[in-house]
Amino acid sequence: MQYFEIPLAPAPKERPRLAKNGKVFTPKKTKVAEHGIRSFLRRHNVKKIEGAVEIKCSFIFKRPTTVNRKDHTIRPDIDNLLKLLLDGIQDKFGAFEDDKVVTRIIADKQYGERNLIKLWIKQV
Repeated sequence: MQYFEIPLAPAPKERPRLAKNGKVFTPKKTKVAEHGIRSFLRRHNVKKIEGAVEIKCSFIFKRPTTVNRKDHTIRPDIDNLLKLLLDGIQDKFGAFEDDKVVTRIIADKQYGERNLIKLWIKQV
């Protein structure tokens, strides 16, 4: 099992946009966030996994001083956080080449002292 603490703010995958010229493009914030995850994993020697993969992750958001609730029940949605994370992990130099190999995901989002993504990658 590989474990990483990615010191980036969790970000949702934004929907593709349509430019005035009719071409579809990925929003810059999404590209930057995916690149940040990919770069972190490369610097920390993520090992390539062949076959089925299990992912466990915690998206930790710095608690605003005005928030008293325990659970992070506001946007962004956890499925959009997962989409961006999985797209950031997959790469020919990433943990796996395509997220179709992910057979199980366990995820949560919560408040903490700082923005962070905790990631466990396990071959099944």
